[in-house]
Amino acid sequence: MKENSIVSLEDVWIGYSRKGRGSLRDFIGNMFRRNQENILWALKGVSFEVNKGEAFGIIGPNGAGKTTILKLMGGILLPDRGIINVSGKVSAIIELGVGFHSELNAEENIFLNGAILGIPRKTIRKNLESILEFAGLKEYTNMPIKHFSSGMRLRLGFSIVIHTDFDILIVDEVLSVGDEEFKKKSFEKMKSFKRKGKTIIIVSHNLREIEQFCDRTLFLDKGKILAIDKTHTAIEEYLKFLEHNRPQANKKDFLGMRWGNKEAEIKRVRILDGKGNENSVFEYGETFVIEIEFVAHKRIEKPSFGIAIHHQDGCVISAPNTTELGYNIPYVEGKGRIYYRIERLPLFEGVYPLSVAIYDYKNIIPYDHHERLYMFEVRGITSKEKRGGVDIPGKWHIEKGI
Repeated sequence: MKENSIVSLEDVWIGYSRKGRGSLRDFIGNMFRRNQENILWALKGVSFEVNKGEAFGIIGPNGAGKTTILKLMGGILLPDRGIINVSGKVSAIIELGVGFHSELNAEENIFLNGAILGIPRKTIRKNLESILEFAGLKEYTNMPIKHFSSGMRLRLGFSIVIHTDFDILIVDEVLSVGDEEFKKKSFEKMKSFKRKGKTIIIVSHNLREIEQFCDRTLFLDKGKILAIDKTHTAIEEYLKFLEHNRPQANKKDFLGMRWGNKEAEIKRVRILDGKGNENSVFEYGETFVIEIEFVAHKRIEKPSFGIAIHHQDGCVISAPNTTELGYNIPYVEGKGRIYYRIERLPLFEGVYPLSVAIYDYKNIIPYDHHERLYMFEVRGITSKEKRGGVDIPGKWHIEKGI
């Protein structure tokens, strides 16, 4: 381990038996059966170092081994082979809701989660108001966690962690679930930690955020390092990889998450052309329709239906919902369908993940949220023919002699 390094992995292997990683027998067996077909290798001889005070990104497709690396750094998992050195106190945000008890309220869960993280009770008490304020949850202090949306749990968990004393902050993809205002506030907070010399390690599909924040980035696929370099260079390698593999892209490449209290459920989502035919491939400028079939298990007042179209680098291109567009729905009850229609699809060639959701009128409580569980492809005009990724109509006008 080099003098300036704070984290190092040397020839790290970790595998999962098809029966799981629950026993000492599995752990020992994996060490001696690396070539057995019943072992699924999440990491294969991974070696790299993270420098003290560095913002370090980890990118790659789903199933690459990104979260496994974070769990190894955080001491949640042990490798089957190899050496891991971590010099400093680690705080990690890896999985939503870990350490929360659904029957306890927000304040009680702050103390519970703080105890799990090893934070003295007096420190938690001192920071209690600040934790709730940063999370934007002061008015929900006494609400049981089971009624929180995933976004609310994320905000609370993140706020607790950033109020701990740490040398290394590990953040997984969870920030993609937060609302835009909270994500902006969170990244500003992480920038302040970076200025203070803290080491921050981030896994994300949002390449623009990685490029803006990280000094170096590791690109991983199927448990192997394909690039580790300055962030811009690593992202270029990843984009080349995505372009090369785009014809083989399928739904599981963009598989996301689903959450909500299920008082109203999305039963089926169909992507249609202008004639009402189901389709997954569209031409630039073609009519594009999203059909959401739902069932409300009780009368729900003023629901909000929304969609989000994502670029394959993770950023949201467009996220309209009925509330913000002023399309007020008095109530829903029982079965129904709702449609969102784009007369002229302005997207350039590419594969686009799609999210759909039903929320309450204020877009706080999720009834059913399908995050990047669908996808469609656009053909016809590439970004080489027109700069950018979206065609926004406009006109130039010049005034001379002024």
